Amino acid sequence: MNKIKALKAVNLALFLLFLLQATTGLLMAAGAGGAFLVHVASGLCLVLAGAAHLALNWGWVRTQYFKKQ
Repeated sequence: MNKIKALKAVNLALFLLFLLQATTGLLMAAGAGGAFLVHVASGLCLVLAGAAHLALNWGWVRTQYFKKQ
């Protein structure tokens, strides 16, 4: 899988995981205790997807934030 395809997949996963986090967070606030396990699991997946996103974009991050002034 090339970098562009990997980024598209990771970005889609990030979006869907964010929506799941928001939904389960609202359900927990409304009193649905069963949403807690899904919220925790999707939170862990969100962190991993975020790390993958950062790794795939590290070249851009390095040039934008660590360039010499």
